[in-house]
Amino acid sequence: MILIRSTPEFSSLFPSSYFSVLNRTPDNANEGNDADTTPVHAIRNVQVFEHEENFSLTMDMPGVKEQDVTITEEDFTLTIEALRKSGDKEVCKFHRKFTLDKKSVKPEGIKANLADGVLTVTIPKTPAPQTLEIAPKSSDPPAETEGDTFFRVDMPGVKMEDLKVNVTGNELFISAERKKGSSTSVFKRFFTVDEKIDTDKLEAFLADGVLTLTAPMKEVKDSKTEASVRTVPVTKNMIEQEK
Repeated sequence: MILIRSTPEFSSLFPSSYFSVLNRTPDNANEGNDADTTPVHAIRNVQVFEHEENFSLTMDMPGVKEQDVTITEEDFTLTIEALRKSGDKEVCKFHRKFTLDKKSVKPEGIKANLADGVLTVTIPKTPAPQTLEIAPKSSDPPAETEGDTFFRVDMPGVKMEDLKVNVTGNELFISAERKKGSSTSVFKRFFTVDEKIDTDKLEAFLADGVLTLTAPMKEVKDSKTEASVRTVPVTKNMIEQEK
């Protein structure tokens, strides 16, 4: 079993969010294209807000109509493009890309609206994983087979009733007490399990003072499958946000 000690990592650009902005300012987007002389600008004044069930991005787009905004998502990359017009003349173009955290958001539920020159993009959160309590079995573990992972921890003197194994998503927590007379020794360990391991099928076995954890590997998806591109419609209706 591949285990890494827990070390939380967060995006540095937005400390209270799970977004990071791709450093792309297409000031030279018109190079090599003489037919298109409309200046392209990076979208500025972007703000990120975190709510209980979603995140929201707001950005200023004065003079832009909702039909001139194009928002797409592909492989957790959000692309926003907009065109500002004056009559039939194109005044300028706006462009910005964002990288979304794969663990934290559900891109299929993205919504957007443009009101009073401000674009708001709402991105729903992924539901928090439930904590599963793994009941250890007082028996020898099954024979090791190809495709399964095994992890062992020596726990001499620990009784079944004094052992707890919990898993939340890919976070594993083991706690145990070793009692000897009036003295008690406490054992607590926290691990981050490799994402390739199916923790929903984790099993625990305690025999001869050794705790054995076993779980199969997740089914590998076809890497050749191309990521689909989602187009997010932009409306004029205000999106109600949580406080």
